[in-house]
Amino acid sequence: PIMATNQAKPVKVSAQLFYSQDMTKISKKFDEDNNKYSATIGKLSPKACEALEELGIKIKSRDPMGSYINAKSTYPWELLDEDGNEVDMKKLGNGTKVVCVISAYEHKLSKKHGNAASVVKMVVTEFVEYAGDDMDDGEEAL
Repeated sequence: PIMATNQAKPVKVSAQLFYSQDMTKISKKFDEDNNKYSATIGKLSPKACEALEELGIKIKSRDPMGSYINAKSTYPWELLDEDGNEVDMKKLGNGTKVVCVISAYEHKLSKKHGNAASVVKMVVTEFVEYAGDDMDDGEEAL
């Protein structure tokens, strides 16, 4: 079968993870009905943003993540490092560096919110250990 022409090929980007605990726990903080695990993939380079935008994904921007996207999953995320070893998700902290292969798919709100990002593959290149409770507002404690 011929693939639909609007399916651009996946993009490979370097990024850092934020709110990493939401990758294994479903957060209901912003949405009571949320039933998905979420990966916040941030610190995207201008080049990465451009490539993702070509897939129809809208880039968001906010400190401390810089340019970022969210990817959702119905299953808890499991990550491997460059040697193919499983990463301890409970210890996964903000700022962990990853290389992601990302594709996009259309959904019923694509017109409004852009296409959804789908992570084909994510490899941890630099592990940062989780340092306890993430401060919600991203502010440094004084």
